[in-house]
Amino acid sequence: MRLALTGEKAVMFITTIAISVMVLYPIGVLVYNSFIIGEWGKPVSYTLKNYARIFQTTRYLVALKNSLIISFGTTVLAGLLGITLAWVTARTNTPLRGKLEPLNIIPYFLSPFVGAICWIYILSPKIGFLNILLMENLHLDRPPFNIYSPAGIIWVLGIFWAPYVYLFMIGLFQKMDPALEEASRTSGATMLQTLKAVTLPLALPGILFALVIVFVISMGAFAVPATLGLPVGINVLGTEIWEVVNRYPGDYNLASAISMITFGICLILIFVQRKIILPREFITVTGKGYRPSLIDLGKWKYATLAFNLLYLLIGVLLPLVVLVIVSIHKLWKGKFELHSLTLNNFSFILTQYEVAKTAVWNSLILGFVGATVSIAVCMILVFILIRTKIRGRGVLDFVTSLPIGIPGIVMAMGVLLAYIRTPLYGTLALMGLAYLTIFLPIGMRNTSAIFMAISPELEESSRTCGASWFSTLKNISIPLMRSGLIGGWLILFLIFVKEVNSSILLFSSGNEVMSVVLFQLLEEYDATVIAAYAVILTGILLAAVWGIRSFVGLEKVS
Repeated sequence: MRLALTGEKAVMFITTIAISVMVLYPIGVLVYNSFIIGEWGKPVSYTLKNYARIFQTTRYLVALKNSLIISFGTTVLAGLLGITLAWVTARTNTPLRGKLEPLNIIPYFLSPFVGAICWIYILSPKIGFLNILLMENLHLDRPPFNIYSPAGIIWVLGIFWAPYVYLFMIGLFQKMDPALEEASRTSGATMLQTLKAVTLPLALPGILFALVIVFVISMGAFAVPATLGLPVGINVLGTEIWEVVNRYPGDYNLASAISMITFGICLILIFVQRKIILPREFITVTGKGYRPSLIDLGKWKYATLAFNLLYLLIGVLLPLVVLVIVSIHKLWKGKFELHSLTLNNFSFILTQYEVAKTAVWNSLILGFVGATVSIAVCMILVFILIRTKIRGRGVLDFVTSLPIGIPGIVMAMGVLLAYIRTPLYGTLALMGLAYLTIFLPIGMRNTSAIFMAISPELEESSRTCGASWFSTLKNISIPLMRSGLIGGWLILFLIFVKEVNSSILLFSSGNEVMSVVLFQLLEEYDATVIAAYAVILTGILLAAVWGIRSFVGLEKVS
């Protein structure tokens, strides 16, 4: 589609420039600060001392080691869970698989930060109900589990990020051409041999991409490692960035160097992943009309059903039930006590703790406004990439995809430095700008999928009849994409409300959000008050999940 009207070109040009600056400027500032000594804007010297200091300090080397171990472990656990769940629900005759499919993504919509708090109440050596239960009934001298460990961090992150892998793999398994699998089975191969030699190799592009994304997210994780690691002296790169910025005086240059090392590791991994995928040819979906046949697991189908139900029990039901139980106790001692039940914790949060109430409103404002602006921007960008032939679209596509390979806390560090001397510093607007930048690829992916599902012929007919680009978008495109856009808006709203990795660096007094207040509560109040606030946060997230499911249902009906 050629754009003839100057106004349309102007809107698209301004949007393209703004987005490019929004993504590239913080990265450039981050790179610059990592190579200087002194404050930006004053006499500085360019040096590698910041990097040398990192590699000469045991503390930072240990944090780097911990980050790599936790990221690798999380990627393996999330990969095993996500791939297995996707294969079970998409390719096997497991009972209830249709009803379990949407339930498997619920942890994706919940906060891993809240998940870490839930698992403290389950596996803490002092107040974990499972540890206390086992010690009392088995007469153990010490708690059998300790959530405050690298294994505990991997456990929580792996459970809550398995849906990332699941979401990437479920569609691929559902659309995969079964011809090669059928040929393998006809040749005498067993189900496991076919899975190993045919199914998984065909799914390799999706698997590698999903695993890389999980690794990148894990490298920039802050909330869960801070909750489960800092109390026992386990640091990772994300917590080191936070501590370097928040100590007095803050060393932004050192924090920039730590961020660049984190970013560099992620870039290397993405480069390796692309080098593996690009030289190879994968054809998993053909133009034939077919529906992949389900694999008959025989009696093993009940084992896969049990596996799926166990994941939902561990990933959703058990943590939430324990969280609610703790929230209604006067004092949590690791066991349910009927005489200790109360609703005073919720009363305190909702009526007396003013910061908590302010944070709820701030989160809702950021979620509503941020999601709305994100969808609007993504619609313009996707229209440029899909519906036009403007030169430079490839560069724009690269820029909008770049944040997917940058850990959230690293991008937040760049945004902090980029706008620290501007009126935006310390405002909700800056946090919203960071959210938009960090999660731009998610918004782009959802919006592009909606655009590609709609034939451009109606838009072209509208333009042929003399309608402007804006009128066509308003009267043709948006009505056709209404349900999909609302679903995408709700997903972004949900992500913005629960975001913590970037918020922890960018908030200021009076501009706290719910996840930041929850982190502050960990240092100020006991378990029951923390649990009550976590229940409120989770309630908002689950309400958004219900909204997403409702609109998805409307979209299917329409």
